[in-house]
Amino acid sequence: MSDGKSDGKSDSKSDSKSDSKSDSKSDSKSVDPTDTTSDAALIKVIITCFGPFGGISSNPTLSIVNESSPNISDLLNSNPVTGCIYETYELPVSTCGVDTSMSSVFSSSIDTHPGPVIIIHCGVDGTQTSDGHFRLERIGFNSKDFRIPDNSGYQPKNEPIHSQSGDVNSWLGSMCGSSSSVCVDVTVASPSLDRCLKKLKENNWSNVKPSNSAGRFVCNYTLYTSLSKAAELNEIREEKVHGMFLHVPSFELIGEEEQGRFLRDLVQACVGEVGGEGGREVYLGPGGG
Repeated sequence: MSDGKSDGKSDSKSDSKSDSKSDSKSDSKSVDPTDTTSDAALIKVIITCFGPFGGISSNPTLSIVNESSPNISDLLNSNPVTGCIYETYELPVSTCGVDTSMSSVFSSSIDTHPGPVIIIHCGVDGTQTSDGHFRLERIGFNSKDFRIPDNSGYQPKNEPIHSQSGDVNSWLGSMCGSSSSVCVDVTVASPSLDRCLKKLKENNWSNVKPSNSAGRFVCNYTLYTSLSKAAELNEIREEKVHGMFLHVPSFELIGEEEQGRFLRDLVQACVGEVGGEGGREVYLGPGGG
């Protein structure tokens, strides 16, 4: 990913057998004429997606984040979320690529932003059991147990992501949630994420539910890595870094336009949660608006 600003669209699609990073990022403000807050005080929202991998030749997250018309940047510009700026990134579908990319995002974009940060990672639920729901992942497990090789050919089996952080059953909660060291009940691991989910349901998103497992492939690896980096940084930051993961179904189960609208409303719910009460919240919902 270059440091230059762009229109948010990658110059080319990822090759499912390559490990190249996205050629561009989008760096924009969700423009609301009533919002006069300085950029430094705004909530920065980082949205990531993945390209093809394994048997997934076309990843819906790459479409809704970068390639669709409208994509998430278009939707945030035409239907702004008060109080935030945002960036989008395409991550490689490999552990080494995620490590490199997220280290760069943290050092160049998150560390330098004094305000709150929300990281929304997006991945596709490629399992045969996908039931046509959006899934908000409550926790990331300290486990890499890949059913197939990642795009670099790496296929670990039942190994911890960070051996110094516990065994493969240890976990971290999303949105500055709890951890396995202080909480044994994963269903209460992330109160902030559960409040976001409640807000979405109140605004007509009936096809969203919480999930207690992001799998053990690159999606979970990304979530746990991001939460771990955020937790370390939050020890010295006044304004916190909040991480989460959204699993989307295929476009056959939920269409492209509706998925884009959901992601935009998820940004709204997260910004409303992190920003506290009093902000102006506007939701698109599944239909026209």
